[in-house]
Formats: sequence, structure tokens, C-alpha cells
Amino acid sequence: MNEYPMTSKHYPAPEGAFAHHRFGRAGRFKWLALLLPLGLAIAIVPASPWLIDARATSADGKVQVHYKRLGRSASPVELSISVKGTPSKPVWVQLGGSMLQEASIETVQPQPLRTQTQGKAMLIEVATDEAGMATVHLTVRNDAPGQVTGHVRAGANSAVRLSTFLYP
Repeated sequence: MNEYPMTSKHYPAPEGAFAHHRFGRAGRFKWLALLLPLGLAIAIVPASPWLIDARATSADGKVQVHYKRLGRSASPVELSISVKGTPSKPVWVQLGGSMLQEASIETVQPQPLRTQTQGKAMLIEVATDEAGMATVHLTVRNDAPGQVTGHVRAGANSAVRLSTFLYP
């Protein structure tokens, strides 16, 4: 038997459908406004090397370093160092800073002519070609997350400062 004889079982009672529709649309816009920038950030950051790859050049233009501004701790980071010197004569490159002091250097390509330490810095002697250019590729592994800095120097006036953030 029907408890409420006046209510129809064929037509449900309206519950303010206009209000639900209006607030439902606003809720969708709010979610869209929240998720759209987040989705764009997630899509753009890994796909844009111009945010991560960096190039630093000394004031006199003799030293140029290609490196990554962002990296994962305990993973290898590659540095490419180009130095301009006297044609067909070796040039010394000084590597220093926390980026290179607290890290392990895994590879150096091409093999340097000589290496030595100078205080907390490392000196690498590399051969130049007929144009006076020398390029050294380093693979460095840092274990500690956070901001690490370094410098590359080839002479008194040719210095480049590097800064990388390593996330865990």
C-alpha cells in the first residue's frame, strides 16, 4: 500500500533542476580552470629542452659550456666544454665548485693529455685542433639533491659559472 497517496510514482518531484544545472556547469568550469594549467605544465616542462638545457659563455667568449639546469640526483649529468686556445697547442681547463668537487666524474672524452689537482679544483690539459678549438665531454654523477654550482676556467679572464638543481 502507498504511504503517500498524493505522490505520483510516474512523475518524480522536481528538486530544483535549474539550480543543479547552473551549479554543475560552474563546477565544471572550476575544475577546468584548475586542471588546465596543471595539465599544460605537466605536458610542457618535460617536452621543452629550452627550459632545461643551458649554455654559458665566458665574457671573452673563449669558454662555452652546455649543461642541464635540472637533473635527478644520483643520475649522470653531461657537460660539454668548448675552449678556444692557440692552434695545435694544449690548453688547461680548470673545473671547480660543488658541482664537480662533491661529484664523481665518470667519463672524460677525449682523454686529456694530463690531469692534476689545484687546491679543490681539477685541471685538465686538452689538445686543440688547427683552429684552436678543444671540446671536452664530461659525465658527472652527484648524489646529494639540491642546488649545486660549479665553474669552468681556461685562463685568468675566461671563467664560466654553472648552476644546476638536482631533485631526489
